[in-house]
Amino acid sequence: MSKASSATRDVNEAQVRALLDLNPDDPTPAWALEAGPSRRAASKVPQPAEVVRMLLAMADRAALTPTIRAEMESTTGESEARRLHASSTKKANADWEAQKKKLGAERVLCKTATETKNNKAKASRDD
Repeated sequence: MSKASSATRDVNEAQVRALLDLNPDDPTPAWALEAGPSRRAASKVPQPAEVVRMLLAMADRAALTPTIRAEMESTTGESEARRLHASSTKKANADWEAQKKKLGAERVLCKTATETKNNKAKASRDD
């Protein structure tokens, strides 16, 4: 192996170890060191625990980038506005349900067409 390819391999291994958050005495997984397509490399599937650890490390690193951090901070106010809108909509729906129940009860008590007409007029005034 040439000196340049050895240096490149060392750099790649260091980056993989940093990405996987490995301790200095932990071995680098063999699947992470294989380069290029081959049958041997294709048969080395990482263990689920290693995949989870790798994804968590990637998410941690991505969250630290300025672009992602700015995007997360910009949506904080939007999330708060959505939460407030949802709570006010829920309150309005609850009020309407109570009013609808009351109107239905009053409508049942109407015995004549005139009472029904007056009840409808009262309901439209209340809106």
